[in-house]
Amino acid sequence: MAKKLCPEGQGRSGAQIGIEAKLVYHPVLDVIGELYESMRRTAINWLQQGLTESKVEKRLQKEFDIQWAYADSMATEAKQTFDQLKTAKQNNITTLKEKIRAKEKNSKNILKSLEKQLKKGFFTRQEKDKLKNKLLGLEQKVLKLSRLRKDLKPLEDQERLHICLGSKKLFNAQYHREENKYENHEQWLEDCG
Repeated sequence: MAKKLCPEGQGRSGAQIGIEAKLVYHPVLDVIGELYESMRRTAINWLQQGLTESKVEKRLQKEFDIQWAYADSMATEAKQTFDQLKTAKQNNITTLKEKIRAKEKNSKNILKSLEKQLKKGFFTRQEKDKLKNKLLGLEQKVLKLSRLRKDLKPLEDQERLHICLGSKKLFNAQYHREENKYENHEQWLEDCG
């Protein structure tokens, strides 16, 4: 049910009160949504190819035969998404580098601690167990470091930003292609953007 607005659009406490409206589902909304996502994916791809926001806007108008206002809005949204992708990539690189530095420092400290214990010489059973656990911990840190470095390299090297524009269901469909009627990964990529 719709709420009525108080005088000057404010409630008793001075807060804004909105009007709730229910949209009745209609199949045309699905078609419009698919067209909108198609234009958005296309615009992001054009930005990745080096086109400016204004060129993307003009190209959207021409290729999708839409009005300037829609093309302008779509180009602006695509640019914002593209900028967020670039920022996310840089943030991921920074985070991975920080994790690598922290793991390296921690590993060096464990190694120094182990060297001190080994210089001591004679070990009780309890000290041997502690030494063994430290060695296992060091091994796990070295393996984790290796994985982090392996993840960092392709992230730094890739120029094209990757995004799956769509639902979680679409993203997960790549792992169950036959069930989702995809013959190969490339076919899934076409739907993904």
